[in-house]
Amino acid sequence: MTRRASRAASKKVDTAIGLAEAAHILGKEAEGVKEDALREFGRGLHPFQDSFSHEGGDFSHPFRGKPGDRDFSSPMEHYTDQTYTDPVKSEQMARAVLEKMLEFRRARGDTDVPSLDVAWGRAKNEVREFIVADTRSEKEEILRRWGVDPGDDKKWDMSLRDREEIRLERDGVWGKVRSFYDEQRRRLSAVVEASKTRRKRELDEEIRARREAEEREVKQKKDLEERRKALVIPEVPDGN
Repeated sequence: MTRRASRAASKKVDTAIGLAEAAHILGKEAEGVKEDALREFGRGLHPFQDSFSHEGGDFSHPFRGKPGDRDFSSPMEHYTDQTYTDPVKSEQMARAVLEKMLEFRRARGDTDVPSLDVAWGRAKNEVREFIVADTRSEKEEILRRWGVDPGDDKKWDMSLRDREEIRLERDGVWGKVRSFYDEQRRRLSAVVEASKTRRKRELDEEIRARREAEEREVKQKKDLEERRKALVIPEVPDGN
């Protein structure tokens, strides 16, 4: 994801915060606006969070890097969405999201909103525990401790992925797709190499032809000089 996309994701969240502030100023007359602000805030958090996990990803191609690496970042791959793949970046994302949530609460008029440092100090240890957990069961247990029941909801499928699940998926469907693109790249590389070889051969032929032409020209000049010398009439000595 480019810097431009990251700024757009942040702007969407900030717009929702501004909407919440406007609803607070308008009071009871803007109950519907409050609901809209909360809904838009939630929608905006998704791309805002993704702007961290997919930062630097090249979306012009379905695959970049190799599966299992963070460079393998694209709209078709969710490996980088897993918090354990880059704990530092995941923690940066969590703190940034918390900051936006606190801003949203202040915008809608809440008076008991703690500072970011205080709120993060309370939450960071549990958040870090969730970030480094790399199995579905571990993450589900942490969520239940927080009072969130993941159940069988499909919305958790992407965020609660086991390393083994990702490997099996990659070796299955994704493996076939990746193999297809690898084959296309191999063929393209072969065409490029063949073109380079042909061009090099053509250049070598051109250089050899020029050298032969130069050698012929030198030989012709030498022959002409020898013929000119052969045609010189010697001077007749004076009889006196």
